[in-house]
Amino acid sequence: MKGKIFLIFLVFSLLIMSPITIGADGEINNPEDNPNSELNEDNNNKNQENTETTNANSSSEDLNKVIDEVQKQNINDDENNESNSDKQDINDNENNESNSDKQDMEDGSNESNSTEIELENLSSQENSVYISSNNISPPEEPKEEQPAALLVESSKEENSGPCWGYDALGKKVIKIEDCEEGDIEKIKPLEELEISEFEKEVIVSSKEDFNKPIRVYSILTKEANKEEIKIFWKNENNLEITQDESFSVEYYDKNENGLIDKVSWIVPHLSEQKFKIIVEIENPKESTEELLLNVTGPSGQTRNPINFNIEVNYSGNFNCNLKIGNEEALAFSSNKNYSLDLRDGDYNWEVICYDSVDGTNSSITNATFGDFSVNEGVYYTNLTEGKLYFLDLIQNKIQNPETITINSTNPSNYTIKIKRNEQEIYTKESFNNTNILMNELILSSAGNYTLSVKFKEPSPEYEILKNFYVASANITLNATSVEEGKPVKITAIGNSQDKAISTIIIDYGDGTSDYNHINANSFSKEFVKTYNKNGNYNIKLFITIPGEDTFNIIKNGLVVTKPTTPTTPKDEKSPEIELLYPEDKEIFEVNHVNFSYKASDDVKIQNCTFKLYENCASMTTCSTSESNLLYQSFADANNFSGQKNKEIRVNLNKFNDGIHLWEVECYDNSSNNAWERGFLKIKVNESQTSTTQNYSQKAEIDRLKEIADHFITKSFSLEEKEVLEDLILLEDTKYYKKRLLDIENFFRENYKYVSSEELRNKKTEEYLTELNEIKNKIPKEISIKENYEYVKNSVETDFEDVIKSYFDSTNTQISKSSLKKLATINRELQNDISISTKVRKVEIEYNNGTQEIILVKKKIDLNDDSHERILEIIPKEVLENSDDVFFLVDSKVIQKDPIFEIDYDDLEKGEILYYLTKKIKIKDIEKTETILFEDNLNKFERGVTGLFILEFASIDNTIYFVLIFVLLVVLISMVFFVIKKFKMIGWKKEPNVVRVLNLIEDVKRALKEKDIERAREKYYKIKEIYPVLPSKTKPYFYEKIKEMLIRIDRKDIFGLVKEYQEAKRKWNKEEVLRLYEDIRKIYERLPEKDRKKVYGIINGY
Repeated sequence: MKGKIFLIFLVFSLLIMSPITIGADGEINNPEDNPNSELNEDNNNKNQENTETTNANSSSEDLNKVIDEVQKQNINDDENNESNSDKQDINDNENNESNSDKQDMEDGSNESNSTEIELENLSSQENSVYISSNNISPPEEPKEEQPAALLVESSKEENSGPCWGYDALGKKVIKIEDCEEGDIEKIKPLEELEISEFEKEVIVSSKEDFNKPIRVYSILTKEANKEEIKIFWKNENNLEITQDESFSVEYYDKNENGLIDKVSWIVPHLSEQKFKIIVEIENPKESTEELLLNVTGPSGQTRNPINFNIEVNYSGNFNCNLKIGNEEALAFSSNKNYSLDLRDGDYNWEVICYDSVDGTNSSITNATFGDFSVNEGVYYTNLTEGKLYFLDLIQNKIQNPETITINSTNPSNYTIKIKRNEQEIYTKESFNNTNILMNELILSSAGNYTLSVKFKEPSPEYEILKNFYVASANITLNATSVEEGKPVKITAIGNSQDKAISTIIIDYGDGTSDYNHINANSFSKEFVKTYNKNGNYNIKLFITIPGEDTFNIIKNGLVVTKPTTPTTPKDEKSPEIELLYPEDKEIFEVNHVNFSYKASDDVKIQNCTFKLYENCASMTTCSTSESNLLYQSFADANNFSGQKNKEIRVNLNKFNDGIHLWEVECYDNSSNNAWERGFLKIKVNESQTSTTQNYSQKAEIDRLKEIADHFITKSFSLEEKEVLEDLILLEDTKYYKKRLLDIENFFRENYKYVSSEELRNKKTEEYLTELNEIKNKIPKEISIKENYEYVKNSVETDFEDVIKSYFDSTNTQISKSSLKKLATINRELQNDISISTKVRKVEIEYNNGTQEIILVKKKIDLNDDSHERILEIIPKEVLENSDDVFFLVDSKVIQKDPIFEIDYDDLEKGEILYYLTKKIKIKDIEKTETILFEDNLNKFERGVTGLFILEFASIDNTIYFVLIFVLLVVLISMVFFVIKKFKMIGWKKEPNVVRVLNLIEDVKRALKEKDIERAREKYYKIKEIYPVLPSKTKPYFYEKIKEMLIRIDRKDIFGLVKEYQEAKRKWNKEEVLRLYEDIRKIYERLPEKDRKKVYGIINGY
């Protein structure tokens, strides 16, 4: 009963009360007392009537609900319902008035650091209701503390005010539309992120776009003065809205202590909007906690890897940076260990750590510094960066060439490359310290050069790059001799691609000079000079390049003569005569002979006289008296038609038996004369006639002779002449011409006099076969299509594979240890060889088509002439087998892949010559390798005989035994060396010993100069002295003399073999037999290895 009376009283009180609101602080406020209230005095007066009507309607409906609930409760519990009824009545009343009163009270109890939302309608202020944005429980019981409220105002029609409810998680949410309508959208609860004591972020969002303004309330993270508060709109590039009137920012001091503790502003619309509130207090109280930093890092000189151990002792969040030298800093925010590899050099490092909230401006910071240097091994070259070399093109020499050194204190594989204007001109692989002579062989023209040395070990790879430059200059004259008073043209040329040439001075050698400003990287200047006094003059050119020495070159040999009366140069050279047919001392069994000869002169042939004498006493002696003159003919200048080297023929028959002499004498137009003679013998058979037989091959032979003559007399360029000389084409063509004359004579005359039909047919078949071969061997034209030159000093081949292939070719077994030793030895030998290569693509036109070849000429320079054997390696990618390569020097096929062996002593001018018939790119020749080769370990391991293998049960024991063995060998060798030295000092007191030693040196020099006769002469002198030598010295000198003889014989026999091959190719039977006999005499004295080589060459394999 008491509950009913209380509820009735409460309902009537609500009906008659004027409108009130519950503020953000949870207190019930009179609108008159709250100047910032949405229900201000003006709005209150305007909307008083509407507000009362709305509240009355809402209260009546809620009253009926309350009465029904109370009746039900009384029925269920009549005795103990008084207190529960009161509680229920309170909850029901809270649902009344759109539940706004209860919500406002709950909000007032929990407003710390919270944000409220208030919907605003700028055109009308209607119903106000506060809704929590935080998680709250369903409305079973009121809680003592509730989250802050959201104030929402809607502009709906009078009978459709906003309502609120709870979602599945117990959150109160705003229902924008009328509760009685269909689907109800829910505004997402506010999100707040407190970034620091002075900053927080507020996020207001909705599941769908919401275009009505919303006022947002937020409790500050720290109380502050109004001017210290800043609000930023993050969605609009952090636009500051604090002073923007459209956002209507308002400030609240709830505890009335003179500082702002709460703010609000208008959000124009919703999807998701982010705001940031910052309190800018100049000197906030900072933490007294220290950030402790402990770094264990490198110092002094060290090696890779470089290790850092970084420990930070700090309760808050922190950020750190590790910076090493100029490298990008490494950032981290927890204790770290770093391990990294760095190149050689000096470095400094620093570690800086700071409080992550305040950033780098924080006073809570700590830093540690240090320095160190990395030294994996000193990589060094003495080449100076930017060095300028000067190339004297008159002498074709680098002025002041120097040897550069490249080394590493620790063992390292490294590759050396030199480039000129980005084109690679020199490469070399090395394992040890290396010296390179920077001379004209490498620095062959002006340009910008780069030296690159890449050290591959130890890791990481280290590279030295040095830029240097070559400038060049030349002087040319249009004449080397000039008369007094006549001008001579002097051309000066200079080139310096890196630094400009400022000035040049040309000194004419007579006390006068010219000075020119250039200020350019290159120049070509012509000077005209007249000398007024006879004599020899040297012309100097001085070139000045700023920052460099002044360079000068000298052109010698300008001769100035006194004026002379012009005279025609006197021709003092006699004509040259060649007797073509018959051959000297040839025997004929016919009485018909066709004579032919040629004559030439450097000016002009005037006439030639042919004479034939009979009744000669022998094939070497003949009287040239008039009584013996059988025939004479005269050929004057008209016969030669002004041409040189034209063939003249004289056909004679009806000879008597006997020996005849034929002679040709020629005069030129300067009355110089020359003559040539030849003998022949006639044995005429009385039954034979002297008729001449026609033969079908005549036209073919004449045509081929004409082609041969055209090629022999053709004018070639210097480069073409060099190719012809390399290929021996002119000599071959002359030989083929001679054979054509022999074949012609057989078919024209000698054919019918062959004694038997069988022999005649055999001879005919031989000559026809030879004629068919010759017609496709005589060249018509030659042309050079492409040129390429390079210098290569590095080797990229696998030495173990090469050595194994070499020993396989001789059916010799080699142990793995010996194989590795020889590979190391041969790799080191390559430091003693330098190769410059010319490659030409040549086209040669023959009767049956055009042949294209790749001609290769390699110039070999050795630092040590004691090396004898060279291997030429052509990779399979260039040439698959040896069938397509033809050597023009003595060589031996080691492997069909192909690999060829060449004896350095057999090379003329130290040049390897060969050509390829397979079509390849001319630059592919650069992939070939030319290496010095040694297969004898005894030469390098003194005291050890042959190739050997040590095999033990334990590898470790093997190593110890080998080391002990090697040390013993070295020790023994040193002892013998010292003993021998002391012995030699005593022996040199004997005059004959000194003579022999000097002669041995003479033999070595003669062999080096390839003077075999002088070497053999010195050898015989040593043999003469040997018997009178002291007996104690004879064993030593016996071995020396034996060694000398082998070296002389080796040089001699390979020269004879070359002559033998040439004679054999030209079918010179007498010469072949003579040379074979000479070779046989020396052959027996040669070592087995050399005998095999000679035998292989002579027999064609």
